Amino acid sequence: MKQKLRSILKSKWFMLLLILLGISLCIRIKTEYAYYTKYTRVTENASDYIRNKYGFHAELVSTPEKNSSYWEGEKGSVSVTMRYDGKEFWVEADKSKDNPECFDNYQEDEIAAAAERYISEKLPDGKIISLRYSDRNSPYCFFINDYFDGSNLEQILENCYASLEMVFADREFSEADIAELPFDAIDLTAFDTAEHRDEFLSRLPEFRIYEYIDYQKYAPYITDYIGKSKDGITGLDVTLLETAEFAYAYFPSEWNTYTKSRNDIQAESREISSIYRNLEQKGAEQWVSHPISNGYYFDSGWGDVRIYYPLEKLQDHDPQNLHIVWYSFGGMSNNYGIKRAEICGEYAVFNIPFGRSQFVIVDDTDQESTVPHS
Repeated sequence: MKQKLRSILKSKWFMLLLILLGISLCIRIKTEYAYYTKYTRVTENASDYIRNKYGFHAELVSTPEKNSSYWEGEKGSVSVTMRYDGKEFWVEADKSKDNPECFDNYQEDEIAAAAERYISEKLPDGKIISLRYSDRNSPYCFFINDYFDGSNLEQILENCYASLEMVFADREFSEADIAELPFDAIDLTAFDTAEHRDEFLSRLPEFRIYEYIDYQKYAPYITDYIGKSKDGITGLDVTLLETAEFAYAYFPSEWNTYTKSRNDIQAESREISSIYRNLEQKGAEQWVSHPISNGYYFDSGWGDVRIYYPLEKLQDHDPQNLHIVWYSFGGMSNNYGIKRAEICGEYAVFNIPFGRSQFVIVDDTDQESTVPHS
């Protein structure tokens, strides 16, 4: 038995196993040490920064998991959660060196309230939708390095990348409206009436996928716009085109905006029978059995074609039962669809996909099955 044990201990495979175990242990120790070093540096940087900036000691609440990607690499920063006097907040601290230049959002609510008062003084007739800021050296919204003392709001915003989105009613804009505002990006939009503006605001929780799409749906009510960005100052350049039945606008995707449309597409008449035949091939011809509009065809590029159908022309129909049925010749695998109307103000608003599409508005009151592609 002893001879066999000696033989095993002398074997090259056993020696190789010991070497591999040793390498694995060294790697693990090195990894643990690297994490502990970065963890210690981040937490100490954050604590020192808060103490020096605000004069109090904050409790460390949480850090990212040890195996998370935040700890990977030797450079960069990590955000940790801290607490003081019952209030939790975030601190972004460097993991590669002892660095007092951290960022935090401890004063976020205080700064936001001061900024809202400031904006209300400058533009008292508007309503704020979005107010964002972040230190130019931090990727996180509302994280800054500067201390807000109650009187240096403009300095803080000028040191940040700051953006502002507001809506107004019955307003015309000029560059004087934004000339003195310390924001890198500004979007001011005017609606024709306070009622339409406030309806739009009430729908935002339902919308807000892409901001520009929200506004596109209310384009008939938008009367003015002024924007500021790195590309300069822009205004409103939207034309609603019309058929005998509805208005429409084409918003190309390369702009991704509601402030500029193209006028080079036309709504062409199409026989409803041709739409019926194409839907019949899909086994969905029943959805064209109750048309309430003529048939039409659009040939557009990438982007959104918004159709605004006046509800006053649809008084005999429940808006909840209105759909647009479209068929695309663009070669898509899902080349047809039935989409429910969105009621925006006094319009039933529809959207059809880009490309070459024919469509008709229908009333699906008598349909009992589930609407496909809705």
